[in-house]
Amino acid sequence: MNYQFCWYLFLRPLTFFMVVLLCAFTFIDITASAAWLIILGLVYPVAVSMRLHILHQKKAVMLRQNSAEWIVYLPGIPVQEKQSALINVAFSSKTALRGFYIRALSSKVILHIITFYILWFDVQHATLTWYRILAALITLAILVKSMSSTLLMLHKVVRCQYNVCIIEMASPWYEIDFKGKLGLCALFAVK
Repeated sequence: MNYQFCWYLFLRPLTFFMVVLLCAFTFIDITASAAWLIILGLVYPVAVSMRLHILHQKKAVMLRQNSAEWIVYLPGIPVQEKQSALINVAFSSKTALRGFYIRALSSKVILHIITFYILWFDVQHATLTWYRILAALITLAILVKSMSSTLLMLHKVVRCQYNVCIIEMASPWYEIDFKGKLGLCALFAVK
C-alpha cells in the first residue's frame, strides 16, 4: 500500500495555486491549461514510464530505482510497505540513449502543439470577454515557456550538449544529465 497521494512539488504553495488557477480557467471555457496539466503532467510521464518498463523487460535499459520499506501499524495489524521511485534510466549504448531522448522530446513537442491547438480552438469558440482573454494570455505564456524549454532540451540532445555518465558493470551503461539535473527528471518536468 502506498498512501502518498500527491506529487511532492504540488505541496509547495506556488505550485498548488498555479494548478488551481489553471484548472479554474476551465470554468471560463479555456480548457487548454487543464489539458496541458493532464497531458504533460500525467499522461506523458505514464506513457514514457510504460515504454521504459517494456525496454527494461527486453533488457535494453537499466532502471535506477530508489526503494524504501517501512512498517505501518494499522489497528492491531503491522503492514509492511514498499515504494520504488524511478531515479534515472541507463542505456547500453550512447546511440540508443540519444535516440530515446530525441523520440521522447519530439513526442513532447507534438503534445505541446496539440495543446496550442486546444487553446486556439478555445479562443475561436468562446465569447471573448476580458477575463477569458486574460486567461488565454496566461495560458499562452505558460505554454510558450514550457514549449521553449522542451525545444531547448531537444536542441541540446540533437547537438550532443549533455553530460554522459558511465555506469560500469559487466558491460557499460550510459545515462544522461543536463548540467547536474538527471535526464529523466528533466524529461518529466512540467515547467
